[in-house]
Amino acid sequence: MKVVDPHFHLWDLDFLSYPWLTTGPSIGVFGDNTPIRKAHTLADYLASAGSIEVVKTVHVEAAVEAGNDVAETVWLDDIARNEGQPNGIVGFCDLSSDDVEAKLALQCLSGRMRGIRQILNTHDDPLLNFASQEYMENPSWNAGFELLAERNLSFDLQIYPRQMSTASALAKRNPHTAIVLNHTGMPTSFDQCGFNEWQQGMSKLAICENVSVKISGLGMMFHNWTVEAIRPFVLETINLFGVDRCMFASNFPVDGMYSTFEFLWLAYADIVSDQSMSMSDKLFHQTAEKIYRI
Repeated sequence: MKVVDPHFHLWDLDFLSYPWLTTGPSIGVFGDNTPIRKAHTLADYLASAGSIEVVKTVHVEAAVEAGNDVAETVWLDDIARNEGQPNGIVGFCDLSSDDVEAKLALQCLSGRMRGIRQILNTHDDPLLNFASQEYMENPSWNAGFELLAERNLSFDLQIYPRQMSTASALAKRNPHTAIVLNHTGMPTSFDQCGFNEWQQGMSKLAICENVSVKISGLGMMFHNWTVEAIRPFVLETINLFGVDRCMFASNFPVDGMYSTFEFLWLAYADIVSDQSMSMSDKLFHQTAEKIYRI
């Protein structure tokens, strides 16, 4: 089985600082992250793939300490030159910062730079809240967002269903910026009420043709997931966005706390086993290659 993985992470805790893996609490919404509080190299990632052949990858910023975002990109570039992957990089930039143009210019010095991610999750529950404000309602942040299109950068959008109406308006204001929704929209509940809230939000985003989705991260929210439990979320995402705007991804090593790499990708394969080969090729390969230009 060959796949393109458009969402994975590497880190070296001796080289760069990642507070959420070092000084921050180990217990959070994603469970106890003690098992991943260690270096995770490209060799580790590829070894975890087992029988799954990962032919191309996109690395997504891993919440490195503030000020080290460009250093993370430079480090990843060196890995790619020496080891062949990652093929694309999604780096971090605070789009609300006064020097956003200079920061984007530094990130774009990498020929592998494809997009920016700034985690936007806000929630009344402190355990679920990851952003200091609702950035999508901040005029300075929106001005920074508008700079992405002129640099041909996509934006990896990580939010909760309750934020999807605001995100839909953002997408409509910026039709020339490709927006990639992370982690299947991060539903916070598997019950019918949670599914309905998630579905309503996803429907609003699906109207925006510049929005695509990474089907990933479901184990991060539902640690004891099963194939049958995630099946409705996977199928409804494909139903709403279509295979030209959907791509499977691993979110390893984070989701590696809840399943093996093989089990995850074989679960995806099981869920879409009735799809045509051409449709499967888009979900497992082609959409990621197209969106991230790899």
